[in-house]
Amino acid sequence: PGSVPIPGEPYRMLFAETAVRVDTRATRGRPSAGFLGEAYAGGGRETTGLDIDLVRYGGRLAGFFPIYRSTNILSPRVVLDGVEPLYDTELPFTELTGQPDFRGLDTRRDRISLVGSLEYRWLIVSSVGFRLFGDAAVVAPDFANIDFEATRWALGAALDLHTDNTEIGQLGFSAAPDGVRLLFSLGVSKSYGDRQHRD
Repeated sequence: PGSVPIPGEPYRMLFAETAVRVDTRATRGRPSAGFLGEAYAGGGRETTGLDIDLVRYGGRLAGFFPIYRSTNILSPRVVLDGVEPLYDTELPFTELTGQPDFRGLDTRRDRISLVGSLEYRWLIVSSVGFRLFGDAAVVAPDFANIDFEATRWALGAALDLHTDNTEIGQLGFSAAPDGVRLLFSLGVSKSYGDRQHRD
């Protein structure tokens, strides 16, 4: 308390975003070879409460490479997210960028987030897959101050249920020096819905 800006009153924000996405995979649910690239940018302005104006931006790159079989996929990925205030306004802590793509304990926020991962996923039966993964994550106030010596990491495994078009459930865990995290999801995939409510 006192070391980061924290809103002292409720506020509402109007946010608009534009994104461009290219996904060459034949299917988004089951393991499939291809390439994914995405870039986005958007602006927000408070409508009640605090005086906040901000810009969010970022993107992701991922490759999906078949190993031995077409349904055994090795996937490196990097995700960048950032937020900047406009007009020298101060951002409350709740508007700083989190790391929902990091499968360890997502407990850090700042203006810049960088997450890298390497995942190996394979098909067990037609709608069930298994994955092993490693994630690394770092946050920073700006690009010049990214400290890779402060990188956090997590290793884990998960069993997932899917259709050809989307993931419908996942059960797994991750382990890191910060602790162990249970990964469980069921229902609508995180690829649906807006980016602002993913964390």
